[in-house]
Amino acid sequence: LYKDLSQGRDQWTLAEIEQVLLTAAQQLQLAGNVKAAIIALEGADTRLQRLNKPQFTNLRRAIASDLANLRAAPSLDEVGASARIEALVARHASWPLASAQGSEAAPAPRTAGVSSLGQELWTELKRLVQIRRVDGNEAVLLPPDQAYFLRENLRLRLLSARLALLAQDQAAFQADLRAASDMLARYFNTRDAGVAAATKEITRLVSLQIATKLPGIDASLAALEAYKGNQ
Repeated sequence: LYKDLSQGRDQWTLAEIEQVLLTAAQQLQLAGNVKAAIIALEGADTRLQRLNKPQFTNLRRAIASDLANLRAAPSLDEVGASARIEALVARHASWPLASAQGSEAAPAPRTAGVSSLGQELWTELKRLVQIRRVDGNEAVLLPPDQAYFLRENLRLRLLSARLALLAQDQAAFQADLRAASDMLARYFNTRDAGVAAATKEITRLVSLQIATKLPGIDASLAALEAYKGNQ
């Protein structure tokens, strides 16, 4: 009777461990949740440790091997990276365009005499028409109504990069961020502190590796199936 009860307890524990391992495998495959898989494997190993039976030694070794692989896997702070992109989206409306750069015009000295009126007219004309070197930046030619669409395109690029981050699409993530960086360099005032900080932040985000190959728990599942096959 004791033997039957002991075997029944082992089978019940084994069924629970099998369910835990399957859940951990699903978390890795579907959500890439390494932390949840580690917690599940640690819980399964604790249950086997309490039983303290030699027939579970191979299973515990396999779980220990999978735990070591999961702990050594590179981790990405996905929530933090997403929050950094959201912060850029929240500040994009405050970044000044290159076309909004104020041109400094030195006031012309007033000349006394009959030519003072003509000098004032010439000064006013020079204020109306000014020639500035912008180093090939076409933003100066943007009419005011197009500034809204420019900012919207930048915002959509950043939001698209955030979606690519959540989908772990490395190519789309980097392409959207690089496009946003190009827009900042081409159309926005790069001398502004906010624009310069945003450009540096985007450069740091581009360097992130979001598509990492996560290890599985195949050894634990194989050891469990091997144990069940020997029963």
